[in-house]
Amino acid sequence: MFALIAAGSALKQARGKVLAWLAIAVAVLGLAISIGAFAYDRLATGRDADDEVAFATGWSAPTPALGNTPAPGQESLGEPDEDGHYPLAEGDPVPLLEPFGKARGTVTLEEIDAGYECGSETPLPPENDRFVGLRLSIDVDEQQARQASSDGAVITPFDFRDPRDAELILWGNSYFCLDHRFGLPDTVEPGEVGSGWLVLDVAEDTETVTWEMALPNRGLPYAVDVDE
Repeated sequence: MFALIAAGSALKQARGKVLAWLAIAVAVLGLAISIGAFAYDRLATGRDADDEVAFATGWSAPTPALGNTPAPGQESLGEPDEDGHYPLAEGDPVPLLEPFGKARGTVTLEEIDAGYECGSETPLPPENDRFVGLRLSIDVDEQQARQASSDGAVITPFDFRDPRDAELILWGNSYFCLDHRFGLPDTVEPGEVGSGWLVLDVAEDTETVTWEMALPNRGLPYAVDVDE
């Protein structure tokens, strides 16, 4: 860039023509070298544009879940559905992911209660139509969490979606329904195991909720059957 600026300035002066053409030649040569090095890097390493940030920062980008090989721990879940969601049933342990898709432990869906009854002393009725309870067990592996540069695990109703209505908020009045003595811990720290109930406020005819666990297209999404 400096060479091109110098060339433009020199061309205005008759005595600077030789210097100008020399500067242009140097600039073109430098550009050619850069393009050649970039092409060689792509051929030699196989990196594409999505890998450049990872290469520059040393961060290993996760593989998008949809259409790719399941992560370790997902093989037993079978094939994903047409939307790329893995069916998750009672007793299934699956990888616990941090927001960028790296495993940091295991989470197990211990029990599904499609007609969860509130244990709170002053419950509010469902804001949508009915409550669904998911009893979860979360095991945060200290070494995996360190490798993923992740702190404690937090799972809330905001991690779940109704696939028919992505705008429906499944938190609703679930907070006021849950007896917090039996609720899922707010945070499970690395090296700890936490368990408890998580309550969703769903529509009456909701049959399935999806659980993303990570950023869109970076996570390993699951589908949970909550049909009564």
